[in-house]
Amino acid sequence: MCSGLVCCSCRNNPSVSQALLPSLASIMSSTFQRSRRTVFTIHNYDSSVTGNFNAFVVPAHLTAEDVNVIAVDWSRGATSYTFGLSNIPQVGNVVAQFINILNDDFGYSPENIRIVGHGLGAHAAGIAARAVNGNIPRVIGLDPSLPGWTHHPDKLSENAARLVEVLHTTAGIYGYDRPLGHVDFYANGGINQIGCGSDISCSHTYAYVYYAESITAESNNGNKFIGTACESYQEATALQCSGARDATFGGTDDNTSASGIYVFLTNASPPFARASTQILNDEEPRYQYAPDSDGQIHLVDSLTSISDFVNIASRYNPSVSNVYHLFTRQNPSLSQPIFINNPDLLSITNYNSTRRTVVLIHGWRNSAVSSFNNVLVPALLAAEDLNVIVLDWSSGASSIDYREVNRNCILSGIAVANFIQWLNEQSGSTLEQYHIIGHGVGGHQAGIVGRNLDRKVAYITGLDPALIGWVNSIFRFRPSDGLYTEVIHTNYGINGYLAALAHVDFYPNGGLSMPGCDSNMCDHERSFYYMAESITSGGFTGTQCANYYAAILGWCNLPGRLQMGGLLPKTGESGVYLVETNSAPPFSRG
Repeated sequence: MCSGLVCCSCRNNPSVSQALLPSLASIMSSTFQRSRRTVFTIHNYDSSVTGNFNAFVVPAHLTAEDVNVIAVDWSRGATSYTFGLSNIPQVGNVVAQFINILNDDFGYSPENIRIVGHGLGAHAAGIAARAVNGNIPRVIGLDPSLPGWTHHPDKLSENAARLVEVLHTTAGIYGYDRPLGHVDFYANGGINQIGCGSDISCSHTYAYVYYAESITAESNNGNKFIGTACESYQEATALQCSGARDATFGGTDDNTSASGIYVFLTNASPPFARASTQILNDEEPRYQYAPDSDGQIHLVDSLTSISDFVNIASRYNPSVSNVYHLFTRQNPSLSQPIFINNPDLLSITNYNSTRRTVVLIHGWRNSAVSSFNNVLVPALLAAEDLNVIVLDWSSGASSIDYREVNRNCILSGIAVANFIQWLNEQSGSTLEQYHIIGHGVGGHQAGIVGRNLDRKVAYITGLDPALIGWVNSIFRFRPSDGLYTEVIHTNYGINGYLAALAHVDFYPNGGLSMPGCDSNMCDHERSFYYMAESITSGGFTGTQCANYYAAILGWCNLPGRLQMGGLLPKTGESGVYLVETNSAPPFSRG
């Protein structure tokens, strides 16, 4: 534990730091060495030298190279944002005083120094660099704070160092939105980080998580955060950039001349940096034949590149194009529209916050009036007095370009999560009241919705989630997307996903060739017919299998029994189950 102004770590003492004061005697008695480069780290408000920022950044630098790492501890002045804001100029000047002692009295050149700051600490890094007697080669600002800095004379800027590099992860919320440095990177558009959902604090911390990975990647041959050039920060935040990929975020090299505005996309979990330009890194044939909802066969391209993703935003905007249709027992046949940010319209609908709410998400080339909704809406309303919201994202799902549909699915999932969040704020409903059901590509979208609602949705069902374009995709349906997740596989390996995806996966009739069906599309659609019947009359008791291989082979004889589908979540259950069905309604054998 370090209790001084700054704490020095190096490979000689990577875990236990040494307290340093801004004096020559303190420096001389430490393990600081002039032969090494030096990295100064400055934490955010409500943090300290032992906080997560340094827990990521310090070991990353010591792993990558033999450096002096000096972590500035200004925690006594950082107990609140307002208090920290007022103290930042003093923090920056004291750090500069320390660097000047290194330079003037210890003979250590500022050319060997890098300063890294997070949040308020990013602005302190700029203040320190400007006050040094000499030139600092590189200052890294990790999601520099926004509140109080728009017109602040000491905010981080290009004049702080030869290269000022800024990473934006909560632009316009916690972090500064406009460019501040010579080169500004907007990770995932600079606002909501993949894997954080709506948790802005998580996105804010990811700035130093990405930075730490960029440092260690150079020593372990890991992937780098390679940016795509943008013409403006508005393009970056809208993911509409299509320029050259000629700048790399972070890393240890200070001899770089990068400049401009860039965007890069990340994975949802470590390693966050992506290996190539692919956003969906699928180990599957690129060109495949797939039938649409009418049974028409199309040759589809499953490969998605970053340029495809960033350009799609200009063609499909789910915040504008998605339509939400409300059905209740008061209006079982004629829907009532609900529009986000229109509370007056919501107030005259039959939406009732005391009821549970089911959200239905259709699949490829479907719409609000497709069979999926026509089968499930009456079944749901017959079984319980519910709010049933039918999502129509047909403007994003209608293309025969399957790559485009998959990209739109991701965008739509985020928009639906935002809609639900707004609806709950207006009505007082909670995520524990929700059941989200998606079919085909809509099955994956149901998971994306849950993921962007902090994984707190009570019940998520994927009905034969799509295969093409989703193998190894970081956006595919996951068990952790909700409090209880369930998938029903009826056309695996063709239209539907083969492997288990949820807490509980059911493979009716082994997951392929449904009794009574003579086509793959019939198999694919049986998933929602089975779901509808399970809601109205129960049944569909499954036998537990050792794994999904056993399920597709029909080799299941474990003692566990569980009913497929149904109105209520089976929270706490897990495993793979085989279900046998009849060839015609009633499909359940009990």
